[in-house]
Amino acid sequence: MLQRILGSPFSIIATCVQKHINRMDEPLKRHIEEHNTTGEDLCANVWKEYWAHQRRLIPYRWKRFASELAYIRAGNVSVANTSLKHVILYARALIRCFFLFIVFAVVGRRSVFPPLEPDSPFVEELEKNWQPNHKKSFDVRTLS
Repeated sequence: MLQRILGSPFSIIATCVQKHINRMDEPLKRHIEEHNTTGEDLCANVWKEYWAHQRRLIPYRWKRFASELAYIRAGNVSVANTSLKHVILYARALIRCFFLFIVFAVVGRRSVFPPLEPDSPFVEELEKNWQPNHKKSFDVRTLS
């Protein structure tokens, strides 16, 4: 009884996945069944295929990037042709870049607070009240 209660959420998920696989397109279904019969890791092989496709796309992407740079250098980009839609899309891209910078700066410093100056009164408090577990990696000289 207990085994049935504890195992039922997993068996429900497994049956749902199996039903979903049964409804899939035939080529994908054959691909999954082929990996199941050979015992290979499907996820690892899918990643290998994905990166192989990405490597094959690199020359195309370089050509496209070069053509876009040539288009910009030729002066075909004009401020007169810019609409409100372009301004909004450009602002969204800048805001995303700024947001990612802030997030990675906070993650890199491991703090939401700005860095402390060496002569800040908070440095003395950190030395006195810092948790001993974290004191090994904390050095006041690195704050400057």
